[in-house]
Amino acid sequence: MNNINLGPYLSKKSLYHMVQPIVELTTNKVYGYEMLLRSKDMDSPEKIFGYAEKKGKLFDLDMYSINKAFEEINERASELKGKHLFINILPSNIANNFNIQGIEQLKSTLKPTVHNIVFEITEERKEAELLMCKTMVSDMKKQGFLIALDDLGKGDSTIPYAMELEPNIVKLDCYFSQNLAYNLDKQRAIQSIIKLLGDDPIVILEGLEKVEDLYMAKALGIRYAQGYVLGKPGSIDYYLSSEVVETAYIHNTGEQRIGWL
Repeated sequence: MNNINLGPYLSKKSLYHMVQPIVELTTNKVYGYEMLLRSKDMDSPEKIFGYAEKKGKLFDLDMYSINKAFEEINERASELKGKHLFINILPSNIANNFNIQGIEQLKSTLKPTVHNIVFEITEERKEAELLMCKTMVSDMKKQGFLIALDDLGKGDSTIPYAMELEPNIVKLDCYFSQNLAYNLDKQRAIQSIIKLLGDDPIVILEGLEKVEDLYMAKALGIRYAQGYVLGKPGSIDYYLSSEVVETAYIHNTGEQRIGWL
């Protein structure tokens, strides 16, 4: 990571990851964690990536985040055994040969099984970017990594694109979660998406914030979900403490409650 240059105003020492649990609703168990890049110097991910884009450092920031995520995963490999670890990657970078070569090198350092690492393609994508990604996605899957497509249903991220890329996992945009319990159109849309995609890929509903929407998601056939009602972004230490993992606590507005459902 020493050869990655982020420029004078984005300190590597200030960057770290928080994690947010992804829950299997049929068992109420943690399926995995999404690793979310944060900075002590900037108060939002949008500012971090906005600055990097302005300075032409998106590739470097993305690679640093991936490197650091692998480092953090290796440090807690025994505690993370069996969990899927979601690492964000920008679509422009997944189509970059230098990035793929760097990931291939990192693979040799990985302590958990490679099949537990999920590269999550983030941000809004245009059709051309998705088609550029297709070959690289196939190559990464051949290496054993899993691929997730983020924000399905947002902008240009539509079901045909998901079918074209053939990811292992798709995440439905948080739009579908908002007021889901009372919105028949969203309920029908989710049922249609599940029917179209079938059992492969895995479908994860993001952005669940209310218990009633969580119940509705489960009733509609959603098996995996993510959102504040299931756990806010927090330190890996918090989520890997034995008490939290074993009793499936909700981390919600500072309150801990046993059981998700």
